[in-house]
This record gives sequence, C-alpha cells and structure tokens, in this order.
Amino acid sequence: MSGTQEGAPKLDEELRQLLAEVRLLEGSAQTLQLRLDIINSSLGEAMLTKATLEGMKGKPPGTELLIPIGSGSFLRASLLDGERVVMGIGANVSMERSFDESISELARRIEELEKARASVQEQLAQILARAEQDRNRIREILSERGGYVEVV
Repeated sequence: MSGTQEGAPKLDEELRQLLAEVRLLEGSAQTLQLRLDIINSSLGEAMLTKATLEGMKGKPPGTELLIPIGSGSFLRASLLDGERVVMGIGANVSMERSFDESISELARRIEELEKARASVQEQLAQILARAEQDRNRIREILSERGGYVEVV
C-alpha cells in the first residue's frame, strides 16, 4: 500500500473537521456582522442626536422646528423649553436633563459604541482569518489527493 492511501483516512477526518469548522466560523462571522450593523446604526443615531442637541442648545422658546416623522415627512412645531431635554436612559425609561448633561451622556455612549465596534471588528477579522486558513488547508488536502475543488 502506498503512503498516500495509508494517510487517506486521516486526511478524510481532517477534511471533515475543517469543513465543519469553516461552516461554524461562517455562522459566527454572520452573527458578528449583524452585531456590527446594529452597533453602527446605534452609533449613527447617537452622533446625529448629539449634533442636533448641540445645534439646538441655547435656542429660545418659540423657535420653529421641523420634526421628521418618517418617509421624508415633517411636522411643524415650536420649541417649548430651550433648557431641558427628555432623554431615554434605557428600559423604556426617560428623564429630563439639561442640554449639557444630555450632550455629555451622548458623548459617553458614542465612546462606548466606538469601543464595542472596534472589539467586534477585531473578533470578526480573527474569525475570517481563521476561516481562510482552514480553506487553504482544505485546498492543500484536496490537491495532495489530486482533486480539484473551489473552496469559497
């Protein structure tokens, strides 16, 4: 028996393990990508809110506003209180805060979201690199056996 045939069962087992791991890594990568999308959405919303508050800070009561209600539609409104903001603090709870407190809180949230985004991006890069290593090993095994396959 030749050395290639004797090693075939071992290579078959390694190939099965690598294929299973690639599938698992791809699932993890999809989950992390979804998490990254959510973080990016939250980050964009927090940045827009902070910029809006910075622009509204110090405006006198009665300042005319256009409030977006979706689908490119707006309501006309007047600012009642140029000193305070009702701001969500989590778990469907809101509280009244000054503009400065609200802007500071949003800056803190933005910093946390940026850290979370960097962490998820790093995890995603590691998973994608590992999946690529596994795909390369799969290609090696198949080429050793004289087979051709496209590993995507």
